[in-house]
Amino acid sequence: MSDGGDVRGSSMLSILRGSSIFTVGTLVARVFGFLLTLALTHAVGAVAYGVYVFAKKLIAVSAGLADLGADKAVLRFMPKFEDHPERRGAVLTLGLVTSLVASLVAAAALAVAAPAINAYTLDEPLFTDALRVFAAVLPFYTLRRVVTATFRSLERLEYTVGVNKVALPAAQVVAVGAAFLLDASLVGVVVALVVAGVAVFAGSFALLFARTDLRPRLAGTRDVAAEYYDYSLPLTVSRAGSLVYSNVDVLMLGVLASGAADVGIYNVALALASLLALPLMATNQVFPPVASRLYEADNYEDLESIYGFLTRWMFGIALLGGAALIVFRVPVLALFGSEFTAGATVLVVLAVAKVVNVAVGPSGYVLMMTDHQYLNVVNQVSTALLNVVLNYVLILRYGMVGAAVATGISISVVNAARIVQVWYFEGMTPYSRRYLEPVGAVGYATVAMLAVRAALDPRLGGLPLILVGGLVGLGTFGAAIWAFGIDDADREFVDRTRSQVGD
Repeated sequence: MSDGGDVRGSSMLSILRGSSIFTVGTLVARVFGFLLTLALTHAVGAVAYGVYVFAKKLIAVSAGLADLGADKAVLRFMPKFEDHPERRGAVLTLGLVTSLVASLVAAAALAVAAPAINAYTLDEPLFTDALRVFAAVLPFYTLRRVVTATFRSLERLEYTVGVNKVALPAAQVVAVGAAFLLDASLVGVVVALVVAGVAVFAGSFALLFARTDLRPRLAGTRDVAAEYYDYSLPLTVSRAGSLVYSNVDVLMLGVLASGAADVGIYNVALALASLLALPLMATNQVFPPVASRLYEADNYEDLESIYGFLTRWMFGIALLGGAALIVFRVPVLALFGSEFTAGATVLVVLAVAKVVNVAVGPSGYVLMMTDHQYLNVVNQVSTALLNVVLNYVLILRYGMVGAAVATGISISVVNAARIVQVWYFEGMTPYSRRYLEPVGAVGYATVAMLAVRAALDPRLGGLPLILVGGLVGLGTFGAAIWAFGIDDADREFVDRTRSQVGD
C-alpha cells in the first residue's frame, strides 16, 4: 500500500474509532436525556418545563461565550505543539484562567439581572430563582468544556465521551430522581442539577491529571498568548453568532410567544430533531485534529477524500432518521404527553433543517482547521442577524411554527455559504454522483414506513408503532444499499481502514 494510502487509512481509522466512541456515548446520553425529559414533562407539565428550558438555554449561551474560544483554541494548538509540552501547558493555562474569569463575571451578571429578564420574557414566578441557582454552576460548566476539549485535542475521545455523555447525564438523572423522591419543587430540581454538574467537573479535572501528562504552566504563556488570543477571540465572536442562531428560536419564543408552554413544546420538538445531527456531531469530535494534521502536512488530497466520504454517509443516515421522525411525528411527540403533540408541524420543519445541516458535513471545521477562522466569524454573525430578524417577524405571525421556519432558513443559508467557501478557498467539495445512492435508499425506506403507519395506526399506536416502523425502515434502507452495491471508492476506504486495524 502506498504512503498516501497508509496516511488516509490511519486518519480514517482515527475518525471512525472516535466517531464510534462518540456515537455509543451519545446514545447513552440520549437515553438518559430522554428519561430526564420524560420525567420533567410528566411531573411538572409544559409550563414549568418551559421555565426550566428557558433558564437552561440562557446558561448554555453564557457558557458558550464565557470560555472565549478556549475549547476551539485547545483543539487547534495542542496538535500543533505536539513536540513542545511546555507550550501545551501554557495553552491549557490560558484556556482555564480566561474561562474562569469570564464565567464568574457572566454568572454574577445573570444572578443580578434575573428579575429583569423574567419581567421581559416569561413572567413566571419560578423563573428568577431557577436562573439564579443555574448561574452557580456556570463556572464549573465552562471549565469542564475546556478540560474535555483538551481530551479531544489529544484524540482521547473516550474521556470526553465518558465525562460529557455518560457521567454528566447519569449524574443528572440520579440527582433529579433524588429530588423527586424528596418531593422537591422545580427550583429544588435545579439545585440537584447544579450539584451534579459540580461533581462531574471535579471528576473531569482529576481525570485530566491522572490520565495525561499535561499540567497548567505559567511559564511560556507570554510566548503563546498572542497567537492563542488571535485565534480564540475571533472564534468567540463566531461562537456568539453560532449560539444566537442555534438558540435564538427558543429565547425569542420566551419573549414573543404566548407563554412558557410554547417554549416547552418547541424544545421537545427541537430535541428530537437534533438527534438527526448525531452522525455529524460524532465525526466533529475527532475530525478537527485529523484535519489540522493533514493540513499542516500539505496532504490536501486525503483531506478532501475523507471529507467527501464522511459527508455522504452522514447525510444518508440523517436523511433516514429525518424520514422516520416525519412519518411517526405524532406518536413520537405523544410519548412526552398529549399536550406536546401540538408541536407536530414544528418537528417536521426542524427535521428538514437538521438534515440540511448534516448534508454539508464538517465544512465549518474544514474552514477553521485550514486557517479560515475569520470566515466563520462572518458566517455566524451574519446568519445570527438573519435568524434574529426572521424569528422576530415569523414568531409574531406564526408562533412556534414561525420559529422553526426561521431557524430552518438560517441553517440552510449558513451551510450553503460554508460549502461555497470551502470550494473557493481550498478547492474542495464533498459532493459527487455517489450522493444519489443513499438518497434512493432512503426513498424506498420512507415508502415502507408509510405503509407500516397506514396498516397499523391506530391499532398499534405509541411506542410499538414507532419501533416496528423504524425497524422496517432501517431494514429496507440496508437492503436497498446492498442491492445498489458498494461503490469502489467506498470499498477502497473500507479496505484501507481494515488494513490499519490489522496492522
